[in-house]
Amino acid sequence: MKTDYIYLTLIGLLITICLTSCQQEQMAAFYVSPDGNDSAQGTIDDPLATLDGVKEMIRKYRIHNSKKTPVTVYFREGTYQRSRTLNLDENDSGSENHPVVYKAYKNEEAIISGGKTISADFVQKVTDTKILNRIVPEARPNIRVLNLKESGINDYGQMVPRGFARPYRPMHLEFFINNQAFQLARWPNNGKQPIGKIVDQGTMAREDSLPGKGGAFRYLTNRPGRWKQAENVWLAGLFKYGWADDRIRVEEINHHEKTFSMDHATMYGFNTTEKFHYLGWFAFNLLEEIDTIGEYYLDRKTGDLYFYYPDNFSGDEKIQVSMLETPMVSIKGASNMTFDGLIFENTRGMGVYMERTENILFENCTFRNLGLLAASLGKGIRPFEQMRHDKIGVPAPDTVGSLYQHLYADPVFNRMAGKNNGFRSCEIYQTGAGGIILGGGDRLTLEPAGNFIENCKIYDFNRVYRSYRGAVKIDGVGNRLSHCLIYNGTHVGIMVHGNDHIMEYNEFHHICMDVDDMGVIYLGRDPSEYGNVVRHNFFHHIGQPDVSVMAVYADDGACGTQVYGNIFYKAGTKSVMIGGGQNNDFSNNIFIDVPLAFHIDSRLLEWSKNKVARGGIFDYRLDLVNHDEPPYSERYPELAKYWDNLPELPLDNDIVNNVFIDVEQIHNFKEMWYYPMQQLKGKKKEFYKKNKPDFEYIFEQNFITDEDPGFIDPEKLNFSLKPESSVFDSLPDFNPLPYSKIGIRQNMKE
Repeated sequence: MKTDYIYLTLIGLLITICLTSCQQEQMAAFYVSPDGNDSAQGTIDDPLATLDGVKEMIRKYRIHNSKKTPVTVYFREGTYQRSRTLNLDENDSGSENHPVVYKAYKNEEAIISGGKTISADFVQKVTDTKILNRIVPEARPNIRVLNLKESGINDYGQMVPRGFARPYRPMHLEFFINNQAFQLARWPNNGKQPIGKIVDQGTMAREDSLPGKGGAFRYLTNRPGRWKQAENVWLAGLFKYGWADDRIRVEEINHHEKTFSMDHATMYGFNTTEKFHYLGWFAFNLLEEIDTIGEYYLDRKTGDLYFYYPDNFSGDEKIQVSMLETPMVSIKGASNMTFDGLIFENTRGMGVYMERTENILFENCTFRNLGLLAASLGKGIRPFEQMRHDKIGVPAPDTVGSLYQHLYADPVFNRMAGKNNGFRSCEIYQTGAGGIILGGGDRLTLEPAGNFIENCKIYDFNRVYRSYRGAVKIDGVGNRLSHCLIYNGTHVGIMVHGNDHIMEYNEFHHICMDVDDMGVIYLGRDPSEYGNVVRHNFFHHIGQPDVSVMAVYADDGACGTQVYGNIFYKAGTKSVMIGGGQNNDFSNNIFIDVPLAFHIDSRLLEWSKNKVARGGIFDYRLDLVNHDEPPYSERYPELAKYWDNLPELPLDNDIVNNVFIDVEQIHNFKEMWYYPMQQLKGKKKEFYKKNKPDFEYIFEQNFITDEDPGFIDPEKLNFSLKPESSVFDSLPDFNPLPYSKIGIRQNMKE
């Protein structure tokens, strides 16, 4: 009996030790608070103070514990200011089943800030008559000033040219009140002014050895007459083409001749608004034009920051400026981490940079008021000193720089973005240069990355850079964008490079709102970028009615894209553009109230034929991936035969089983490319006659009507079809669209 008792006692002790050990593993938690101390124990009652302190605490803990031990860092409410990047690497990783979790404690508002907060006590009303006399009379009572130098801020950053073909560079100091981003005072407050006569085109800065010379043009308004005391005036706008914005400094204003002479060269020069109504300029960085809430001006000599604010300034406002130019968080070579419920704000650069990472998840996070963008996955390119449309550059971490000029020259560049990283249920807004750059995957081997953006809301993402800085840029192989709501963008929504990406169940609206010749989803100029899928998305209220804007833009020879199960409602002046490419399939889509559903042309036979010439850019890009050898020839057999199948012609773009309702023109095939094909000669002409005798072979089994075919609630934009819809009678193979699954979902498990 005594032996049994001892035996049972030992068993009980072992169970107790085991349970205690398990409980300790489950309770491996650290706490951080702005009121904490990095010499503390990291408990809820004795929290750490900084992210760096937490990082060191976890590393020390890991020396004595396995990576399989779950670790959670709880952030208590408050602001964690960053004056330098938090660098995380493989030493900070979790394990596959036990990631290291950085989490806001019980939904408290934990903010990671790249800026500084300024006391409202520094704010005063402006009484200096020399200053007030430069401002319009009606605004003078609402002008306030704070001196940044007195508040300990002397670094204002650099104002540099920004725009098309220019690199991503850290923003200058920006100003925020109550989380609202203010803009440098501009005129006009909205819209653009027309460009008058071009006085001097200048020289274009396209070669490293040629910095270029700024041009000059006449303005057609008397407003600059108020700016005679202004220094460091800048112009922004669309100067030559409707898809290329720019922001350049004014060297001189000639008030007698009414001309602007520019201090910086542009990529393309200037055009007059007489020819292109969508072009134009606005001026900014003007003390004289602070006349509405949300505007400010910084005198860089004195440090005085002037801003417009209504009479009800209480002194309790949260006043902040951006400071940090490097990423707020940089993760290299790490794996198995989760960031949950944190807010990243007020930085001059990007929120998060990732490289060679795996299973890094940002969930329920907010990215706002960032100078550039929320995140970039994969290496960037050291910024080019001169504007270039394409050039091989030097890979660099923690930056974007001239990435897209490099990708144009080296489209197989492996950015080492890792795999299975993602953003889920995040909100991104008020960014200066787009949302997320999602790299990953190997274009030579077609190995997918599986990186993703899911259930996120991205909007107001073009505060400064207004072209080619989309809500999402996807490159590499096998990445995904799903269940997102994306809106309020001046230019492209999704820029696509690479293969086998999926864009599904997203809602897009009010994209391409200040642009010509662009699309919500844009890809092109590389026929090897096969396998991309656009399915089950809702495009509505896209672009302005008097410019060329598309929902899906397959530009310059784009091939092998599948577009099915989408809804296009008021979706641009041309809902789909096929710019000469082949083997793009469009099926089971619904088009409603659009001027032209499909534009298709033979540009590769005409004005863009140099691209498809042997030795041209397409030949170069196809050779880079060995398109007629495995794995490309096995994955995309049509691509293997590219040069044998009349690549000059937009063949095999199948448009079947679609629904067209109240569409002014279904397609412009005949006028855009049927007749130009008569230019074919010799063997190519014989081949075409034998294999493609009629252009209408690509358009069949579609349903066209001017009446409601049986939508559930079109007034509320619910374009689900009732079971008794006439569509199913006319198109028995038409699959009901999963309208209820499109866009943001409250429960991603559904």
